[in-house]
Amino acid sequence: MGGRSGRPDLLQYLGDAHHAEDDLRAAHDALHHALGILTELVHPHADRLRAELAVRSTPRQPNSGAEVLAPRRP
Repeated sequence: MGGRSGRPDLLQYLGDAHHAEDDLRAAHDALHHALGILTELVHPHADRLRAELAVRSTPRQPNSGAEVLAPRRP
């Protein structure tokens, strides 16, 4: 595993920060990179992150009342 085991958490927090700043491309890139590492490590949180990416990549309809996802907690 090397030093990669803590990197997904950092990338997820970075993705959350980009998302909060409405930099959706950077948020997606960070979360997608974290997902790649979690998948490679066969980590149980990979499925959760995969689902979150699917939700975040679905465009919200105007005035839909959709809320921003809360940041993950370790």
